[in-house]
Amino acid sequence: MSVPAVYVSGRAARRLAQDHPWVYRSDIEDDGEHASGDLVAVEKRHGRGGTNRLGWAFYSHDSLIALRMITRGEEMPADDFFRDRLALPSRREAGCRAKTTQGGWFSPSRMGCPA
Repeated sequence: MSVPAVYVSGRAARRLAQDHPWVYRSDIEDDGEHASGDLVAVEKRHGRGGTNRLGWAFYSHDSLIALRMITRGEEMPADDFFRDRLALPSRREAGCRAKTTQGGWFSPSRMGCPA
């Protein structure tokens, strides 16, 4: 199976190695023909025709920020990756988080929240 890939410059690869969360359009060497919103492999070409996969990102055709990284490394995000990231906390968890982060006298134990 061929994976959609976008190839980045050495400068972008160095930034990504320092956990930068995106890649600017000026650092794209070859973006193929992808639609905005596509999940693409982010790769860096090296000397002998090989590539190094740096991670996975959402592609934007129109933005100056062409790639927004979602994972690092070789493996494509699993199907449950997005479901788990977007899962809403239960009402109780959300209430506990809101009340204990406002800097008031509320403590997690007083609110019946897990510590």
